[in-house]
Amino acid sequence: MIEPKNSTNLKVKREHIDEFCQLIKNQIEYGGKKYAQGKDKEATDLICEGFGMEWRLGEMYKRLLRFKNIQKEYDMFKLAAECFLVWIQMGYHKKEEHDEDIDNYNKPKSKLI
Repeated sequence: MIEPKNSTNLKVKREHIDEFCQLIKNQIEYGGKKYAQGKDKEATDLICEGFGMEWRLGEMYKRLLRFKNIQKEYDMFKLAAECFLVWIQMGYHKKEEHDEDIDNYNKPKSKLI
C-alpha cells in the first residue's frame, strides 16, 4: 500500500492547486513539442485516431501502475495530463455545463417533514 508522506487539508490544497495546474500545463506543452507531428497534432493524437480511446485509457492504466510501483512525480503529471486529453477528446470542453460534484453543496437543503 502507498503511504502518504504528508497529511493534507483544504488550506494546503488551495495553496498548491495553481502550482499543480502549471506543472500539468508544462507537461502538455512539452509533450506537444516533443511528439509533434506537424503544427497541429502530436503522435498521441494520431495513435488515438488509429486505435481509439482505449489506447489512451491503457496509457493511463500504465501510468497508474508505474506510479504505484515507483512513485515518481513525473508519472502523476503524465496521468493528470492524460485525464485532460481524454476530457478534450471526449468533447467535454464544448459543454456549457459540466458534471461537477459541487451542485449539492450550492443548493439549499430541503426541509424534512
